[in-house]
Amino acid sequence: MEAVFEVNSSESILTVYEDHCVITGKKNFWGFLRGRAFDGSKEFYYADMTTVQFKQANLIGDGFIQFEYPGSRSGESNYFSENSFVFMKGFADLELCEKAYLYIKDRINFYKQQKNNPTATLSPAEELKKFKELLDSGVISQAEFDAKKKKLLGL
Repeated sequence: MEAVFEVNSSESILTVYEDHCVITGKKNFWGFLRGRAFDGSKEFYYADMTTVQFKQANLIGDGFIQFEYPGSRSGESNYFSENSFVFMKGFADLELCEKAYLYIKDRINFYKQQKNNPTATLSPAEELKKFKELLDSGVISQAEFDAKKKKLLGL
């Protein structure tokens, strides 16, 4: 699966995918200082999350994207939480951090809607993926797939 966003901070990397995201600690000075150097990688699936918090970095404080899910410790220090991606002004693309946050928030809301309304319609990308699986398994023809693709993409 291809990443939608990859955001680098001084101590970790946030990789954002369509259905989950991953925080990977860096083995550098900042990673050691904040205890991230030995964290490895932690995956967060949007379907399991309850919310995501965001604070933009500024001149006097770091920013963060913190993930919460049932059983996570809410109110934990963002600097040392394994559920937080912390970034400093000058060490991360702040605009990209905010774009990643908004994307993640949207995906969490999408999965919440799916849980609350299982008969809700799929996104065009998800419908297209289902039709591709049908094509690959021989259930539908290439012509049928192409027609569905044009319809879903509005071509």
